[in-house]
Amino acid sequence: MPLTVAQKKVVEDNSRFKVLITGRRFGKTHLAIRQLIKYASQPNKKVWFVCPTYRQAKQVCWVSLKDRLQDLNWIKKTNERDLSITLIRMNLPTYLVMLGIVF
Repeated sequence: MPLTVAQKKVVEDNSRFKVLITGRRFGKTHLAIRQLIKYASQPNKKVWFVCPTYRQAKQVCWVSLKDRLQDLNWIKKTNERDLSITLIRMNLPTYLVMLGIVF
């Protein structure tokens, strides 16, 4: 799915941190998955997706992220309990972790 004009603006921005004030259906999760994959494609990277709770991390984008990475044939190992994925990329380990934090 291609990016919208607003999503492209976010992606092209060089700021270290990006804060989005958007409503529903903007495509925040889709954008986050694309950015996770982009940075995970670089060797020796640990990439994190942080949600308020473990349950929300699993509900928000775990299945979409796994499906996308399986389509790319990048998955070496998936840990459903830890919500972590080890990727096969340039023969160097890359880890993708979904994290739910409870305060």
